[in-house]
Amino acid sequence: MSRLVIKAKCMKVLNEAGRVGTDDEAIQHGKNFYKFMFGHHPDLRVFFKDFEGNSRENEVKTLNCKFPGQKVLLAVRIIINTYDDPETFRAYARETVNRHIKFKIDRALWLAFFTVLVNSLKEHTIIDEETEKAFLQIGKEFSDECLKHIVALNLHN
Repeated sequence: MSRLVIKAKCMKVLNEAGRVGTDDEAIQHGKNFYKFMFGHHPDLRVFFKDFEGNSRENEVKTLNCKFPGQKVLLAVRIIINTYDDPETFRAYARETVNRHIKFKIDRALWLAFFTVLVNSLKEHTIIDEETEKAFLQIGKEFSDECLKHIVALNLHN
């Protein structure tokens, strides 16, 4: 599949279950992602300042704030939308690492994020095998660039 086809397949899914915006449906998409992620991977809360150390009760309050999940979905959409522009795609990966240095994210999590994302989206829309592979291909390339940048920065995480 070409980069353009991969991008189109992933954007189709994001337009169904991973929208950004201020309307109720887009806001719910962000909440859905966080509910899935923290329900299945509570250890990841430490990487999200609004959820770090939160109990389940506080998590529900945070999810009821106006725009939970919009920032992460926006980042995902930028990753997907720049996939057919490799230079910008790689630059965004490096910039993402730069913004996340303070969190000391385990190297394995850069790729694992995309599996969590796909599994979350699967709860709200149909993702065929080819589209899942497309998401994971983007995730692998994004992760590879993140890891190259981490090594270049001589970070230990």
